Amino acid sequence: CIALTMPTGTEPLLLRYALHHKVSMFACDMWDLFSSEGADLGPIPCSPSRSVEVHTKAIGSMAPAVRVHDGPLATSGEKDMTSGQVLNTDVFVKLWLRVFHDRLFVKFDWTVKVDADTVFFPERFRAHVSRVDPARKVTLTNCRKWLHGPVEAVSHGGMMALAEGMGTCLTNDRCMHEDVFLGQCLHALGADILYHPELLSNNICPDDALLDNGCVTGKAAFHPFKDLDEWRKCLHQAQANPPDGSRLAPSWAQNAALNLTNFC
Repeated sequence: CIALTMPTGTEPLLLRYALHHKVSMFACDMWDLFSSEGADLGPIPCSPSRSVEVHTKAIGSMAPAVRVHDGPLATSGEKDMTSGQVLNTDVFVKLWLRVFHDRLFVKFDWTVKVDADTVFFPERFRAHVSRVDPARKVTLTNCRKWLHGPVEAVSHGGMMALAEGMGTCLTNDRCMHEDVFLGQCLHALGADILYHPELLSNNICPDDALLDNGCVTGKAAFHPFKDLDEWRKCLHQAQANPPDGSRLAPSWAQNAALNLTNFC
C-alpha cells in the first residue's frame, strides 16, 4: 500500500494515528509513504522497549494545476483553489514514477494507493481479489464506471505494464484528475477493467449506499474522513460491522465501461 500526503496539516495526523495502531494501509503486507518533502511521522513504538522514526519519501513539489472556469491553467499559487478544477495528474505521476524507481511493488500481487482520509481494510480487499490472477493486467473500478481516487488497486501484471509503458501516456494532454489519467493509461496499455460493488463506500458514487448511517456497509474502504475523530469513528464502526461471507465472494463485472472524461 502506498500513500501521498501533504507534509503538514490533517493528512499526516490521520496517517500517524493509523500507523500507531497498525490499521488501514498500515495493515498491508508492506507500506510506503511519500510527500513533497521528508515529513516526520514518528517515533512509532514497535515494542515496549523500542520505537522507530518514520519519514515520508520526498517527490518534490505537490502544487497541482488549476483550471480556472473558462480560463487558462494556473498553478495553485496563482489562483484560489476553489475557483477552478484541481488537476493533480502531474503530482501523482511523480508518485508513480518514484514507486517504479524503488521497485518494491515487484514483490507483491497487488499495489493499492490509499488516500490519507480513507479508512481501508486490507483483509477485506484480499478476499475480494482472491480469485483474480495477479499476473493479469488488471485495475479495479470502485464507483461503477469510475476508477475513483480514494483507493486505486492495480495487479502485479498491471503494475509491470504501467512501469514499462507509462511514458507513452505522458502526452501534453493531461488535463484531468489523476484517477482518470491512471484509468486511461492502464486502459491504453491493455489492462482489464474489473468492477466490484463491495470495494468502496462514499457519498459520491450515485448508486452507492451513502454513509449517512456510518461505516456499516462491510466494504473494504470508506471515504472521506478528513477529521481525526470522524476517521476514528468510521474505523470503529466498520470493525464492529464486518461483511458476511457472501459479500466477500467476488462478483466481478468484466471490462466495465471506464469513464475516460477529460476535464479540459
